Amino acid sequence: MTKPGQNTGKVGQEGGPNLIMIKRYHSHMENKLNKANMGEEKKKSKRKNFGAKEYNRLIRKHCQRQEIEKCVEFFIEMKQEGVNPTTLTYNYLIFGYYTKGSLDKMVHYFEEITQSEKISPDARSYGPLIDAYGKIGDIKTMIQYFEDMEKRNVIPSTTIFNSLIDSCGKYDNGISISNRTYNKLINRCCKNKNIDQGIRLFSEMKENGHTPDPVTYSTIIEACLKSGRRNDSLKFMEEMKTSGNLRFDGHQKKANPFKIEGLDERFS
Repeated sequence: MTKPGQNTGKVGQEGGPNLIMIKRYHSHMENKLNKANMGEEKKKSKRKNFGAKEYNRLIRKHCQRQEIEKCVEFFIEMKQEGVNPTTLTYNYLIFGYYTKGSLDKMVHYFEEITQSEKISPDARSYGPLIDAYGKIGDIKTMIQYFEDMEKRNVIPSTTIFNSLIDSCGKYDNGISISNRTYNKLINRCCKNKNIDQGIRLFSEMKENGHTPDPVTYSTIIEACLKSGRRNDSLKFMEEMKTSGNLRFDGHQKKANPFKIEGLDERFS
């Protein structure tokens, strides 16, 4: 016997319980989607007067949340609205994809910066790329980015130097690094009072067929002296004397470590 109010429709038939529920669900979702679209359109209309600064804030916020797809949406929108992305805009995207481990996307957005006539990469553009290539052991590409920084007169950050030093120490890669790059790495190690790492790079430099120049010796000797490692400084001075690398130009004479504690008397 049918109870009062009981639905007599069969499942799948018109008026059946499943079909009624499905219709209600579809109606609910449609209303929800319409409201969401209306809300998004309203938000977008408010962004009509946005400039690069405002878009960068939005992109940064979603980058911090690791919502890189949302970052890209705003990036596309700002270009559609005629707002030119800045170096900072690209840096957020590069870093966002760095956190996702998407190296190809990082390279893509970096290249967009270099192809632009209005903006150029800075240290924060290079940093994630250098670190990412270092982590996968592609030291050759990592060094290429570092040397490209020099060509563009971009000053490397401490983080970049740390990535380079760490990666060069992890991999026996046989990659040819220039004397200038070695000197910069050794100098950074010494400034950070990481003398042992500086000496290791000094040894690696020679093992890879490079001849330390007066700048290299000056850096390592002065660091040893300042850290109280007098015997090490004397050893490197003897080595420098043997190599015949005692010639200094005007700039190097100003920082000549041999004037410290009268050690230059050994070579007078």
